[in-house]
Amino acid sequence: LLVLNGKPQSRGGWSSEDLPQLKLWIVGTWSSWEPQRMKWYSGAFVCPVVIGSNGWESFQLLVNGSWSAVIYPSAIDASVWDKGWTVCGPDEHSHGKNWQIGKIRVEKTTPGSRFMVIVCLNRAGA
Repeated sequence: LLVLNGKPQSRGGWSSEDLPQLKLWIVGTWSSWEPQRMKWYSGAFVCPVVIGSNGWESFQLLVNGSWSAVIYPSAIDASVWDKGWTVCGPDEHSHGKNWQIGKIRVEKTTPGSRFMVIVCLNRAGA
C-alpha cells in the first residue's frame, strides 16, 4: 500500500469515487470482538486501531459483517513481519486465527500506539 502524507493512495484500479460491491467490517480485541464497519477511503478499506494496555491487538475481517464470511490468516497470531502465512476465507473456519499488531518478539508497540489497518482489493474483490 502506498501512503503519502499519512493518507492511503488508490490501488488496484479503484478511483476515490468508485465503491466496491462489498463492505468490510473489522473485529478485534480492542472492541471485545464487536464488529466495526471499515471506512472506504481512496480505494481502500481503513480502520484506526489504538493499542490497549496489553501492548498488542488481534483482529479478523468480516465480509458484509457476516461471521460466516471471515477473512483471516492461515497462521495463529500472524504479523505482517511473519513469513509463510496466506490470506484465507471468506468462510467460517477462522477460529483462533487472527492477525496481530504488536506481536511479542516481532513488533514493539506500547499502549496508546496508533496503527491503521488498510485493506486493498482488486476489481474482483480479492
